[in-house]
Amino acid sequence: DQGERVQRLDANGEPITEGVTAHMHEGMASLLLGWNLVRTRVWDGIRGVDYLASRPEIDPDRLAVTGHSGGGTLTCFLFALDPRLKAAAPCCWGGQDRTLWDAGGDVVDGEQYLFGQLARGFIYPDFMLTRPGAPVILMTATQDIFPIVPNWARFRELKRAYTAQGFSERVDIVEDDVRHSYSQKHREAMVEWMLRWLTGEDRMVSEPPIKILAEDELFATPDGHVTHLPRARTIWDLFRDESARLADSRGTPRGDELRRRIREVTGIDDKITALNVKQMALVDSHVHGYNRRELTLLPSDSPVPVQCTLLTPTTASREPPVLFASGEPIDSLVENPLPRLASLLAAGRTIGPLVGGAVLAA
Repeated sequence: DQGERVQRLDANGEPITEGVTAHMHEGMASLLLGWNLVRTRVWDGIRGVDYLASRPEIDPDRLAVTGHSGGGTLTCFLFALDPRLKAAAPCCWGGQDRTLWDAGGDVVDGEQYLFGQLARGFIYPDFMLTRPGAPVILMTATQDIFPIVPNWARFRELKRAYTAQGFSERVDIVEDDVRHSYSQKHREAMVEWMLRWLTGEDRMVSEPPIKILAEDELFATPDGHVTHLPRARTIWDLFRDESARLADSRGTPRGDELRRRIREVTGIDDKITALNVKQMALVDSHVHGYNRRELTLLPSDSPVPVQCTLLTPTTASREPPVLFASGEPIDSLVENPLPRLASLLAAGRTIGPLVGGAVLAA
């Protein structure tokens, strides 16, 4: 859902949704099918490597992978799962910490998380440990939307593991004092890394002036949309096919049987799971006549902490908190409250906790 890969277009050929919003829609749809969106994304990337390796001008024994942001996440997945890739350079990717948090929707961005991944303490640098001694450089940004400190903690873990294996020189880190971007310093460091480990040439690289091509000059498709290619099928076509297959196999349970199946699949029972509220990195701020409190919830049955937001009017009523569900990011809700949310706050009602624009618990 970025570049030429947008999956939903309107009658005029314009994207209905794209980017992170589309990732979230597809991620939630795939969950309802028992799928994980990561598998579709990874297979897509592996097929891209297949094509690259087939090109006559490419040496298939000297392939590597790099990417920025979501491309950095995909870099980690592909490097772990495709041994044809000899070196990796992920840049400014998410999931650096073992905490669920909201950064532009990543908490529910289904293309970035495997089932049970965080509960098992498995985060993206750990994917590199599946390729012992394979060269990898972590490229980070001081002012990134993702916290910089966890990047260094993960680098230390990798460095320690690589050192124990006798390959300490094969893992490195670059931090550029920039925002969320694939900066020139990142690009130069990446090329130096690839030259060293793919060609044996160890030298400094200075990027020359580059002419930025127009978007349509970069198209791999005639009009910039893969969905317009002959026989093209979108991920929603795959979802519909799987949904129909599942409907045929499960029948139409009703009543108690339907409730039993839902509870079995979701893991919901008759007991309410207690939440231990551990106030890690607690932040209070006053906005628009009410207080915004950042909390960290630690569920009693899970090792994964969850960051959330509680909105409390300056003069709060004695009524219980309101669970307010919305698809809007938290920052948008706080800065520009929806009419219903604004009226509740004006009446003195506490809202939340909110997680990623949705409600976790009261």
